[in-house]
Amino acid sequence: MNKIDQGNAFKLLTSAIKYDTDHLIQMGVIQEIVDSQSEAIQLVERHTALFPNVLMAYKSILLNTFHSKSLELAIADEINNCSTLWGEEEHHNKVRLFFTKK
Repeated sequence: MNKIDQGNAFKLLTSAIKYDTDHLIQMGVIQEIVDSQSEAIQLVERHTALFPNVLMAYKSILLNTFHSKSLELAIADEINNCSTLWGEEEHHNKVRLFFTKK
């Protein structure tokens, strides 16, 4: 059920590289490409057509993958760590660099 492994997620978060579509598909970030807005709407409708209890079951399975600590603790850790890092000047410089690359 996990689409992207931790190594690739870390690489995406730390590299500040613009990846092409093929690479993102290979990494598991993109699952499907659509060519029009109507195709996008059909895709969303297909994924939301499941009964709510089926979606809840899938969500439950996904949440059970958090073995070492609870979801709430993992979210709190991520919020605390990211808010600290994102406030630093080094982060702002890297973001500026990312957006000015051609």
